[in-house]
Amino acid sequence: MVRQVSRFFGSLLLLAFMVISLAGGANRMLWVNDDSAMSYGSMSDSIVRDRLGVELPSICLHDEPQHVEFKRLQGDVLEFRCSWLSGGGLTWWPFYSEVEVNDAQSVAAFNALFSGGERDE
Repeated sequence: MVRQVSRFFGSLLLLAFMVISLAGGANRMLWVNDDSAMSYGSMSDSIVRDRLGVELPSICLHDEPQHVEFKRLQGDVLEFRCSWLSGGGLTWWPFYSEVEVNDAQSVAAFNALFSGGERDE
């Protein structure tokens, strides 16, 4: 009986891992290959907070630097994706948060960051 229960929970754990892997992979492909995105990349969370003025969710804030992925969408919209796991790296479903920003000042700072200009203070 104990062996059957152990085997059942092992199978259930394997199934959960496979579902998260497949759903995470599909979600990741949709994020990277989004046709509406004009640009895509990643940057340090300190740049996102300090230079762009974007507040990340508290679950994404850690003691060490994080990589935050971004997409520049049409209509001056920035979309950031930060990992819940320390160190950032890969943002895999469901372990991330998304922040959408259309604040003119943040978008101008983003544009200046990639065009070599500085943000007017």
